[in-house]
Amino acid sequence: MDIEFASSGKRKIIEIKNNQVWLTGASLDSVTDGYPQPVTVTLRKCLL
Repeated sequence: MDIEFASSGKRKIIEIKNNQVWLTGASLDSVTDGYPQPVTVTLRKCLL
């Protein structure tokens, strides 16, 4: 799965456990990546 943050850009989701999500890359910035900034999650890519 991919997730894209407003400031930090695209990351890969490594693991989801309960309410915790581990991502690739450096730490996120709560001001520029947190609420109310948009987050886009790609669950899968479909090739046609």
